[in-house]
Amino acid sequence: NSDMNNLNGEVLEESELTKIEYESCEPFQLFKEWYCDACNSGISLPNALCLSTVSSEGAIGSRTLLLRRVDDDGFVVMTDSRSRKAKEL
Repeated sequence: NSDMNNLNGEVLEESELTKIEYESCEPFQLFKEWYCDACNSGISLPNALCLSTVSSEGAIGSRTLLLRRVDDDGFVVMTDSRSRKAKEL
């Protein structure tokens, strides 16, 4: 699908980001390395992510968010505390 290869008018082609050669096997540290590489790669919106949640009724909801920061406490995203996604979190 050509739409999958085009993000905001930007054609995505193979890059160094597709090669996984990292020393760390610890998931959180590995994410930090990947995120740093993505931020330094020049791609647009390296902090965009898809977050999926499940309501108490079992309905799945997904939405795109922007990652504000990653620190020792985890992932920080901004959302309205009154929103459906905040309630599901």
